[in-house]
Amino acid sequence: MKIVYQNVIWLLSFAAYTYMSLADDEKPAVDIVAFFHEEDNQAKLAFETAVSNFDIMDSPVEYVPRIEVTSESDSLEHYNTFCNLVKAGKVGSIISPTSPKVAPIIESLCVNLEIPVLQVHWRASPLMNNSMTINFYPDQKLLSQGIGVVVRNLQWRSVVIFYEGTENLIRIQEILKIQNYDASSKSNSVILKQLGPGPDYRSALKQIQNKTEYRIVLDCKTENVLNILHQAKELNLLDKKYSYFITTLDAHTLNFSVLNTEANITTVRIINPENSVFQNIVTRWKMRANVDLDAYSVKTETALMYDAVSTFMNSFRNNYVTTPIETEVLNCNENIKQWKHGLQLATFMKAVLISPKEAAQIVQGQNL
Repeated sequence: MKIVYQNVIWLLSFAAYTYMSLADDEKPAVDIVAFFHEEDNQAKLAFETAVSNFDIMDSPVEYVPRIEVTSESDSLEHYNTFCNLVKAGKVGSIISPTSPKVAPIIESLCVNLEIPVLQVHWRASPLMNNSMTINFYPDQKLLSQGIGVVVRNLQWRSVVIFYEGTENLIRIQEILKIQNYDASSKSNSVILKQLGPGPDYRSALKQIQNKTEYRIVLDCKTENVLNILHQAKELNLLDKKYSYFITTLDAHTLNFSVLNTEANITTVRIINPENSVFQNIVTRWKMRANVDLDAYSVKTETALMYDAVSTFMNSFRNNYVTTPIETEVLNCNENIKQWKHGLQLATFMKAVLISPKEAAQIVQGQNL
């Protein structure tokens, strides 16, 4: 079996910043709040470690990681939780929940109160066009283009695409453009097949069993990849004449050797497990939680969680150099007051992601 890992882009940015000397006075607390819908131990570990590692350095404030485990669909729960947190007057930033049902609610509240909200996961629907959301996950359009580039480089003249749901079509739209897909035509070089709800995907896979199409794109959840490929093998769709491209960004966490196949499998990732800085961070995670973890088992959202929290804390400190920043008591319901430093921080973080030089100019401009 030949596994090809293609590093499309490495997003993790670990920048060095100038530290400022502080007196031994008690530092004000700044809460960084993360919404989880379940106990994600890996993401939680990255979240807490980012904060604890930063506090070892000189910092103008004490960062406090706060984890809120909430329902995926209860909008009222999220509203009440958020409003109670901001009433305490300590919130500096919010990690947006993953659920598309409740994430827009949190984002809207953050816009109203001007609190930076950090996005570390993929969203099928476009992000709200607002100044307070900082997206660390690859933009869906750019991600789709990257997937299209991989297929173009593979030089596949025809392809079968298996996908789970309609939201998956967003990621593969560039492949359709490359192949000039026409839904009304019977002579496309692309065959689209929906997998269905599972866990039995054989009925969908059987539709290509007697065809001479050996190049397959599989766009599905990471946890379903091996199950689908096992079923493909049962149908003789995984021998050496087949080539698969797996689009999930967490395919590097899977053990493809259990398939015992000669098929060619290509995957993509946006983090580099072989990077020494990244490996050192993972080592600290292991020491903190005493868990069996290696760089190849770290999920994309876990790495982006660490990156997002680190970027916020670095941005807070760099802005604090020119203008001391204080959190404020805020209210969702009456006499809405916006956090006077929120927009400044959000603008700075966006500039950091685009260009560190631009971020430096923002700080210099504030000091004029």
